[in-house]
Amino acid sequence: MAHLNVEDPGLGSRTMRKVSLRIFPIVGLLYVFNYMDRSNISYAQLGMQHELGITTATFGAVAAIFFLAYV
Repeated sequence: MAHLNVEDPGLGSRTMRKVSLRIFPIVGLLYVFNYMDRSNISYAQLGMQHELGITTATFGAVAAIFFLAYV
């Protein structure tokens, strides 16, 4: 394992670049899936209200619980 030189001025920027290149694509992909789920649940409401007999308030509570999983 290489010894880290803490006084190296470029160490922070190189570290942030490596972290950004590894984290941002994953976060971007998760954001796309999150957006699709939010869009799909609004379309699902149309069929669920009739098939399951749930009210708008019940659907709002379920959607809020579904949203908390993303937070």
